Amino acid sequence: MPKQYYLPTRNPLAQVFGTLAFVVVAGMAAIFGAFILAAVIGLGAILALLVTVRVWWLRRSLRRGSAKQPASTGTTIEGEFRRHR
Repeated sequence: MPKQYYLPTRNPLAQVFGTLAFVVVAGMAAIFGAFILAAVIGLGAILALLVTVRVWWLRRSLRRGSAKQPASTGTTIEGEFRRHR
């Protein structure tokens, strides 16, 4: 199979349009990438905030729950115990 080589055009007008098209496409790709990155960072921040609030809420409810329970008074449960051989 013969090798194919890319030969740039010698037409200056085609070179200008090709360069302009490349700049436009590269700029659009950069802007689109920035929007995608901002969306990912934003969703990550929202997720981190939700996790933080949930952990805070659980800790708060655990502290309130333990405060409502009376302290252990050392009560004894009486019973019988037999050993069978």
